[in-house]
This record gives sequence, C-alpha cells and structure tokens, in this order.
Amino acid sequence: MVNTKKMHHDFITSLRNQIKDYKECIESNKKTILNSTIKLVEFKSLIYNTLKVKVHDVLLITNKRKLENLFKGKIKPLKASSQKIKYIKLLFNVVLKAKSDVKQLLDKIEQLKPKIINFKKYKFLVSNFNDMISDQIIKEGYTLKMGNHLGEIRIIKKKRPEGKKPINWQASNTAKAAILANGDIPYSKENAPDGKKWLVHFTEPFGYYWYWSKYLCTCTNRDSYSFKPTAGDYGNIKKLNQYRKHNPLVVIKYKV
Repeated sequence: MVNTKKMHHDFITSLRNQIKDYKECIESNKKTILNSTIKLVEFKSLIYNTLKVKVHDVLLITNKRKLENLFKGKIKPLKASSQKIKYIKLLFNVVLKAKSDVKQLLDKIEQLKPKIINFKKYKFLVSNFNDMISDQIIKEGYTLKMGNHLGEIRIIKKKRPEGKKPINWQASNTAKAAILANGDIPYSKENAPDGKKWLVHFTEPFGYYWYWSKYLCTCTNRDSYSFKPTAGDYGNIKKLNQYRKHNPLVVIKYKV
C-alpha cells in the first residue's frame, strides 16, 4: 500500500537527489574548466603568436563555430607546433563544453526548484489530477497508460456467467435499511426465514469494472500487486455505477 504522504516524501526526495547530483556535476565541470584554463595559460605565447588573440579572449567564446573559425587554417602539417595547436584546440573545446554543461545543469536546477512543494499543495494537485483522470476514464472510456512499464488502467466490460445473478450490494443494503426503518425484519435464512427479502441482483448481461491491464507491465513480481479502486460514497466504484445509471449509452465506449 502506498499512501499520498509516502508518495510526497519519495517525490521530494527524488527531486532533491536530482538537484544534488546536478550540483556535483556542476562542481566537476568547474574543476575541468579551471584545470584546462591553467594548462592553456602555459601556452599563452604560442596561442598569441598563432591565433593572434589572448587566452582570455578565446575563453570568452561561447559558440563552437566561432572557435572552429579561429583555428581554421592554423594547424599545418609537418610543423613541430601543429600537435601543440591541436592540443590547445582540444583544451578550448573542453572548456567550451564544460561551460555549456554548467549552463544546462543550472537551467535544470531552476526547473526543478518550483516542484519542491509542501504536502498540502501536493495532495491538492494529486487529488485533482486523479479526479480529472477518473472522470475521463468513466465518461470517455479513456485508457490511462501509466508509463514506466506499469501497464494501463481502464474500464472493462465483462459478460456475466449464465444462470448466475451477482448481488448488487449497494442496492441490497439500501433495501435492507428501508426494511429496518419501517420496523420490519429483513430476511435471514437462519434467524428470520419469514422476514422480508432484501437482496437485489444484477440483471444486466454485462458487468463493468475498473481494471488494471498488466500485459504491458514489466515490473518485478507484478502478480503480487493488485489494483483496488476506491470504494465508499465518494469512491470510483460508486462514481462509475452512478454515471452508467444516468448515461446508459456510455457502455459502448468500454472494451471487453
């Protein structure tokens, strides 16, 4: 059983761990930039004589194409300095890539920060999302693909066995309560065989149920898990039955 509080805890923990990982990557890239810059300074004379620019000016370049144009035609074969120039170009590329990665990681952190919300807001958002999805599943026959190889949730139409009439417990309990309210005795095989009958049976040839389709689910021990739709006055079981009662044609949207 996974409750909303645990979901919130796991969600926030996951976000914070992502941010932590991104920050560690940023620090790693900053060290790469520093170490590469130190090496480049050692070649400042060669850089100036070959490229006619200072190390600092090249480090300000943020576009890879501009960097390529700067080195274009400067690396000539059979010259002793050509290998050094290739190495220098590689260092500048390393710095450029590290700077780009830092920017992207900072952007990702800024995108994640607003998602770190308190439990009250998280519960409100999750509850509203679940209500919207359950309405769409019931009213439109929508199939919810849960992602992460967890399968699908939808309403299925299932033919009832011949000769068997399953009990409609909701209607039955209502009938029983009415009998008791009138001061009469509900039927009981053992205690009140002459009591008033109160069990109500389904007469429709098909039943309609919430269903977790596992054929696309690849999680470990998937057969150990089950899906139970919410019950009670505000649950999805009653919501489905009530909607079908007032909108009987909706059943054509449900698949067998």
